[in-house]
Amino acid sequence: MYRMTYDITIGDQRVRLLEKVVVKRSVENLADTATIYLPAYHLGRPLSLLDAAGKEPIQEGDKVSIAFGYDGNNQAEFAGYVDDIYIGKDGIEIRCMDTLWLFKNTSVKDNTLKAPKLKDILEEICPQVSPDIMIDCSYDIGYSTFVIRKATAYDVLTKIHEEIKADIYFCENTLHLHPPYSNMNEGVASLNFSKNIETSDLKYVREKDRKIEVEIVIKDKKGQDQKITAGNTGGKKITLRGLSEDPKEAAERAQKEFEARSLDSYEGSVTGWLLPYVEPDMAVQIFDNDLPERNGKYYVVATETTFSKSGGQRKITLGHRLDAKKKK
Repeated sequence: MYRMTYDITIGDQRVRLLEKVVVKRSVENLADTATIYLPAYHLGRPLSLLDAAGKEPIQEGDKVSIAFGYDGNNQAEFAGYVDDIYIGKDGIEIRCMDTLWLFKNTSVKDNTLKAPKLKDILEEICPQVSPDIMIDCSYDIGYSTFVIRKATAYDVLTKIHEEIKADIYFCENTLHLHPPYSNMNEGVASLNFSKNIETSDLKYVREKDRKIEVEIVIKDKKGQDQKITAGNTGGKKITLRGLSEDPKEAAERAQKEFEARSLDSYEGSVTGWLLPYVEPDMAVQIFDNDLPERNGKYYVVATETTFSKSGGQRKITLGHRLDAKKKK
C-alpha cells in the first residue's frame, strides 16, 4: 500500500493541513495554475490564516512550490506565485499561477513597434518584468505594427498567444515561444488500459470519418494576410500562423498538419494515478490488450492532477497521434 506524501511551501511557510491540491497545465492555456485547498476547521475550530500576532503569513505574490507522490518520493508538479486567496465556509482556497504571474502584475511602457519580429516584442517587455528572463523563440515572423497601450506584460503575451496560436511557457528562467508540439519534451510515458489507466473518456475516430481543413496564415509582400490551406474544404478548420513568410514552407506545414490531425486515432482523455509522471508537451504511448490495433503514441495537450489523502489522480488530455502513417 502506497503512502501519500507531499511537500508544499508558500513563502517561508510549509503547508501541514491539506485538504487537496489541484494542478492544471495545458499547452492551450497561457499559464499553468494550481489551487491549494485547506480545511475549514482544525481541532474543532475554524482554520485561520492569521498568525499569533494577527498578521497574514501568506499573501498574494508569495512564491509557491508544490511536490507530491508516494512514500516520500515526491515529484515537483508546480512552481509559481500566490495569485488570490479565497476564504469560504467550506475552507480556504489558495489560487496560484506559474511564473507568468510576474507578467500579469507588471505594467509595461506604452510603445508602438514598427515591423517587429515576435522576438523583438518579447525583448521589449521581458526586461521590464525581470532582467534575468531569457528568451527562446522559434518563429521568424512578426507584425507590421505592434501597439502597446495601458497593458501588462501578460496582456501582450495573451495577444500573441491568441493570434499566433503558439505554445508560450516558462522553463526555469527562460520564456519559450514555439509552434505547437515543435519543441516537445523527449519523455514518453506508457499507459495501459489493464494496468495504469483507471478511467477513460475516449472515442476512436477513423481517418475516413474526419473532415479537417488546415489554414496557415502568412504575410505577403504588401503585408496582407495570405491563407494557404490543405485538407477538406468545409471541414473543421484549424488556423495557425506560419513560422516564416515563405509560401512554400507554409504549404508544406499545412499538408503535414493535415496529415497528422486526420489519422485513425483516439480523441479525449484518460485518467490514471500519479505514476507514470506525465506533463503537457510530452508523449504517451497508449496500449490496449483487447484492441491492439488501436495502440498508439499521442501528444499530450493538458493534464489535471489532483492530490489528497484519499489518493492521487492525473487526467491526461490527448492531442494528435504521433506514430501512424497516413493511409494511401
